Amino acid sequence: MKFGVVTFLVFAPVLADAQVVPPDSFGAGGATRIIPVVTAAPTDEPPLIDGHLDEEGWRAAPIVASFTQRDPEEGAAGSERTEVRVLYDDHAIYVGARLFDRSPVTTRLGRRDMTLPSSDWFRVSFDSYLDRRTAYRFDVNPSGVRRDGILGGEGSSGGGFTGPEGDLAWDAVWDARTSVDADGWTAELRIPFSQLRFVQGAQTWGVQFERVLDRRQELALFSFARKSEPGGVAAFGHLTGLPGLRPGQRLEVMPYMVSEADFVDAGDNPFRSNREVHANAGVDARYAITSNLTLTTTVNPDFGQVEVDPAVINLTAFETRYDERRPFFVEGAASFRFAGALGGPSALAQGMFYSRRIGRAPQLGLSGQADVPDTARILGAAKVTGKTSNGWSVGLLNAVTGSEDGRFLDADGRVSTALTEPLTNYFVGRLNREMRAGQTTFGPIFTAVTRDVSDPRAASALHSAAYAGGVDVYHEWANRSWNVGAFAVGSHVTGTPDAIARTQRSSTRYFQRPDAASFGLDPFRTSLNGFAASVQFRKVSGTHWTGDGWVATTSPGFEMNDAGFQQRADRHAAGGGIRYQQLQPGSFFRSWNVFTGNDFSVNWDGDLVDARNFVRGQFQHLSYWTVSAMIRYEPKRMDDRFTRGGPLAVSPRALYGEVSVTSDPRKTVGGNLLLSRWRNRVGGRIDRADLSVSLRTSPQWNLTFGPSLTRARQDAQYVTSIPDAAARETFGTRYVFAPLDQRELGLVTRLNYTFTRDLTLELYMQPLVSHAVYGAPKEFLRPSAYDFATYGQDLGTVERDGRAYAVTVPRSGGVSTFAVPDRSFTTRSLRGNAVVRWEYRPGSTLFFVWQQERANRELMDDFGFDRALGSLFEARSNNVFVVKWSYWFNP
Repeated sequence: MKFGVVTFLVFAPVLADAQVVPPDSFGAGGATRIIPVVTAAPTDEPPLIDGHLDEEGWRAAPIVASFTQRDPEEGAAGSERTEVRVLYDDHAIYVGARLFDRSPVTTRLGRRDMTLPSSDWFRVSFDSYLDRRTAYRFDVNPSGVRRDGILGGEGSSGGGFTGPEGDLAWDAVWDARTSVDADGWTAELRIPFSQLRFVQGAQTWGVQFERVLDRRQELALFSFARKSEPGGVAAFGHLTGLPGLRPGQRLEVMPYMVSEADFVDAGDNPFRSNREVHANAGVDARYAITSNLTLTTTVNPDFGQVEVDPAVINLTAFETRYDERRPFFVEGAASFRFAGALGGPSALAQGMFYSRRIGRAPQLGLSGQADVPDTARILGAAKVTGKTSNGWSVGLLNAVTGSEDGRFLDADGRVSTALTEPLTNYFVGRLNREMRAGQTTFGPIFTAVTRDVSDPRAASALHSAAYAGGVDVYHEWANRSWNVGAFAVGSHVTGTPDAIARTQRSSTRYFQRPDAASFGLDPFRTSLNGFAASVQFRKVSGTHWTGDGWVATTSPGFEMNDAGFQQRADRHAAGGGIRYQQLQPGSFFRSWNVFTGNDFSVNWDGDLVDARNFVRGQFQHLSYWTVSAMIRYEPKRMDDRFTRGGPLAVSPRALYGEVSVTSDPRKTVGGNLLLSRWRNRVGGRIDRADLSVSLRTSPQWNLTFGPSLTRARQDAQYVTSIPDAAARETFGTRYVFAPLDQRELGLVTRLNYTFTRDLTLELYMQPLVSHAVYGAPKEFLRPSAYDFATYGQDLGTVERDGRAYAVTVPRSGGVSTFAVPDRSFTTRSLRGNAVVRWEYRPGSTLFFVWQQERANRELMDDFGFDRALGSLFEARSNNVFVVKWSYWFNP
């Protein structure tokens, strides 16, 4: 891998009034930098949190007033004066900020943790372990809207100060109040020590204060690092004067109760009635085992207030991955991150731990008319997270989901039950050792899934046990400008021969592929083993040049889908690229960068199965309008997934391009437009347009909506495979494809209305219409080629028979007759929910939730988007109303 010119950088002194900290406090071998220091002052009388710094303690506290711009005038002093003070007592740390402004402040109302552009912000972040990798973050805007999160993780030192890295779904119980006057605004924050984790006793913390001035898109920092230098948590200043801290109350308990009413159009469904009412209860709890380790538990959790998953039309052989939104699993997720510093190679493993497996949809389907639960109930879960005093980060999680039965009508028309998901236990353990002030880390991970497979249906389909484990290493040098990351993992799954045969036949590996040389299907196996490994080098900071290069491998038997997420095995891969960036404003652009690279994969037989060469760039005008563009070339290669378990096929060369335009984020009306086009040599094409519009014409509501339109044509879309000994060229199976024309229209709408900072309404709605028409079926003729014979034209005869084709082809001594389904479809879907959230006291909430889902899958012959959308609202609707009450107390 060749790289452009690279330079080694050192931190430059940036604050004349800062105190100097010895080099080894920043990291052994690192360059000396001047680290600003702020001292916290003790107080016997805790200040009243009212947005006014009028108590005696505030007047006695040292003032921090040196802030340096990172944007838009890098290195210049903040354009408006900012003064910050820090106090503490036995129970909490207090931050007071006076933010002067000669112009009216810019502010908005919004729900807690909302992004809220077009607003000024003040942020404080505490690196309470002084590990220079992780930090607790607390934000407040002039309207008192709060955001919090946990920043950091592998590779965090190279991240931006305002980036999304880390766990921003973490919610602490803290308070902040603000006031606005003619001279600017004031923020007053109270953060209980019970919400933070630290090593007990006298100590120094890392700290960063940040001010966002929206009208200038200005970011001013207390501890400054240039954009060409490593930033993030690694560039924090120091907070001193904290002797003998204690963690405060160790126990937090939050019981909840839920009442749910379902109103559905049951029709002739014998398992449902039009109205059903349910009640539920559970409890969440947190206990500080020590000042730096926390036990979090949940019993019978309910996530009815979480936004529904978007509707997706998936015509591939691979599973769709959904984001995790459930609070118990989102909070603390960084403690279980593995190989998080890796870019390209991490896509091979795609996550050792995918928490959506816990409480997943039942895996054992029922045929005919049936009633199957939506998810497996989580009976309980517990996790321990934190960091020991000697630098070990800890993440331990155990969860149990109950067995689920489904109901169905048997051959005699009677209601019977059958298992759809067995009792299952999930365990994840992650340790990570940090050294050299976080510049070197290593640690193991282990996952285990065990199931009760005493039921024959479960034993024939699911693993009785699945284990995976490995270790990753991450190392930074040259003042954190360069890093190398690597991981190696192994997997072992066990089960009956039927269950392991299903694993071998899955789209992840296709062991039944007839022309594979490196592996083959063994129907008698009762276990499967595999491994994956990768190494990546990166240059993450520099005045102009950055880049990366990586290699990775995944063995055919590697399997981690019981606890993690994996789409493919059987790969050797490599890739990398180089970026040139201009971070300083010029006469036209504020900043710009161009990145070029390539990556490729070969399977274990040595066939080239993936290759891409690409160039992409991003350009931001002085007006803050941004344009991004990319072009990607995909050369001719083999496809070992095209026939879905059959022989190799050629994947024709293709070209992809996209362009994106994003407007000035300061405006009340803004948005983003993305246009993309893909073409291949045989006439395949995909055209896509995505528009997202944001309206912020009132300080109380935020509306975003955006249509997404896709027009696609595939020359050969997989339809089915038919065993036939006469098909000798394709190893005794006919692989049937058909041309596919597809049109899809989606519209995602989100509305947030804020009555007060603690009472909000959030609305999400997604109508989706997808219409796909399959053409005349055709047969794949020979391996390692892209040749087809259309039935009725090039091969045999074909007759339409309802929603199928009756095909007759000649064979030696006779004919073969078989049916090919016409998979044309029209899908109309509407998903949405509305959530009223009232935080009636700190940490305690009341939710009112309405969820609606409509679906209609009747094929339309004369398709039109307007008619399809209109008929969507004629479809049967399912409505769910939920009231959820929780109460937080800290006994």
